[in-house]
Amino acid sequence: MEGVVVVVDDDDGGDGGWRAQLAVEARQRIVARISENMKKSVQADLTDGLIDLQRVAARLESRAYFVARNLSEYLRRISLRMLSFESESPFLLVPRPPQLALPSHELNHRLELHRKDFKGLLAMTSNHQSQCSTEKITVPIIHADGLLDRDPPGCRMKLCAYDRLSDLPDTMLHHIMSFLSAQEVARTSVLSQRWRLLWTSAPCLDISVDQFGNDRRRFSKFIEQFLQLRGPASLDTFRLHSSAVDGACNWIDHAIKHNVRVLEFTERWEPFYLEPQHIALTSRFLKCLILTNVALNAEVFDPLNHACPALENLQLIRSFLEVPVISSNSLKKLDIINCSLSKALVIQTPNLISLLFASPHCESSLLKSLFITRAMVTLFALSNAKNIELTVSVKEVRFARETPRCVMFDSLRNLSLGSWCLCDNFFPLVCFLRHSPLLEYLTLKVDSNDGKEMDTVCLRERRSFSSDHLKKVTIFCRKDDARVAVLATMLRANQSSLAEIDIKYY
Repeated sequence: MEGVVVVVDDDDGGDGGWRAQLAVEARQRIVARISENMKKSVQADLTDGLIDLQRVAARLESRAYFVARNLSEYLRRISLRMLSFESESPFLLVPRPPQLALPSHELNHRLELHRKDFKGLLAMTSNHQSQCSTEKITVPIIHADGLLDRDPPGCRMKLCAYDRLSDLPDTMLHHIMSFLSAQEVARTSVLSQRWRLLWTSAPCLDISVDQFGNDRRRFSKFIEQFLQLRGPASLDTFRLHSSAVDGACNWIDHAIKHNVRVLEFTERWEPFYLEPQHIALTSRFLKCLILTNVALNAEVFDPLNHACPALENLQLIRSFLEVPVISSNSLKKLDIINCSLSKALVIQTPNLISLLFASPHCESSLLKSLFITRAMVTLFALSNAKNIELTVSVKEVRFARETPRCVMFDSLRNLSLGSWCLCDNFFPLVCFLRHSPLLEYLTLKVDSNDGKEMDTVCLRERRSFSSDHLKKVTIFCRKDDARVAVLATMLRANQSSLAEIDIKYY
């Protein structure tokens, strides 16, 4: 099978032998310490039974265990994650304000303390285990009025003599509700008798923990009651922004079972594991799926390839992927943004029109390595793709081979590539240009320089291509990057009809 192979950070200097030498008891001690540090960093907010901290700690350790190449990296990844609990807001996963940010020397000091602490645990002979009990939440079935936050006496506005809004058909009133949060939708039940039960069939639900002041108990109780009281009507759109609540799996499954077409889920804390025993991503109605900060394995993801015939838009953002293949025949738009891949990934989507594979990005250089992966991504059957963006960091991508007789991107109009396409005397870039006969717009984001000198004569002789439809090339770079002049020379030498090369400096 012919295709393009993209290798993300393929320099693997370690082996798996260190895992066999790491005793189960040692890993259990690491998990116990992670759980202990986690409780300290989030104080009492996560010890309320809504999330199983022990399970979160075990998953965090497991990710580091399977991704790391050696024991040193294993300890570093865990230490970095513990450091992130101290340097980020516990629920929103955003950096501290500048005035509260820890100085770099303090971050390095704390990182070293964490590494020594975990290294000491591995050397211990005694076995320390930590168990975290979960509190079961019983949600009573109450009247719809219980969902409302009552206004104080005297705050209600005088009603109009004639209610024209209520004369509108249900479909129009539901459209109006689609612009409201779920709390506001529930409040419409007090408007009049006409509205009392109308909210129970609202097709669009937007529920966020932010709407409850990050009070996770109120947030969880509201959703449980809302979904219990809601009627059996189908859902069109379900947006859920949660924070460390295990019940989110059940809420997502509820939406899928009610034929949701657009499903958007965002987790504000640690990557949220979509449990196969609690959720089945199987639906002939699901058209758009957006997942942010989740952990997906093959068992959960596989139905998206074979059991979602209407799925056209899939966006995976800042997530942990243990997925071997994305092969949906219906998929038209695929975004993989700042995701960590634990294994080789094959993208084989024949009807795909737009592909975005964005590079890891993190403001903190210390935490950036948490998102670096060493997996291989293979692209097949992208002949219908019109837009492709592969903006990964330098030295993290290479082409395995070029296939001269195969036009792999014969519908491609817009192409955006990162610094990696300039390696090996621009060979990856030329490979793309040779196999994109209809390409019109090319964008290159050159954010680093490997310092290697390139021979212009060699480029002209060995890096020939023809793109008769190429109209404009835009290059983002630094002023001192010598590669840009050589690149412009190569493009003009091979494409005399090129109308514009726009160079923009960072």
